[in-house]
Amino acid sequence: MRFHSLVIKSRQYPFNTIIAILAIMGGYLALLFMDYNLHHEHITSCPFKLLTSIPCPGCGMGRATLALLSGNISESLYYNILCIPLSMVIALSLCWLFYDLIRGRETFFKTIRRPLKLKYKIPLFAVLLITWILNIAHKI
Repeated sequence: MRFHSLVIKSRQYPFNTIIAILAIMGGYLALLFMDYNLHHEHITSCPFKLLTSIPCPGCGMGRATLALLSGNISESLYYNILCIPLSMVIALSLCWLFYDLIRGRETFFKTIRRPLKLKYKIPLFAVLLITWILNIAHKI
């Protein structure tokens, strides 16, 4: 009963916005922390790759992000071509969430809850497929 009310409250403004901001920042901090503690050795934690030995479209994203944070764009593109556009979306989302928090509005979640139109789904699926093929070819 108490847990259920906590879950409901976490989906309401401003808790949902604060949780989203902390999740984004925590994800990047966790990536940097793991990279530092593993001495830049990359160990895959992708369940799909561990089960099939085939990389998924998201494989290499951690290494690509670390390369991007180091300013090495070509290395980032090699590991995963989706890293740069996804990082831009995440940075914009973070700015948007802070803007919502400061202005006391909830425009971010209202926007992302809208269904995606088919004309956007097809190119996104094609990009995802191309990324998957590249990851298999690069043996990420």
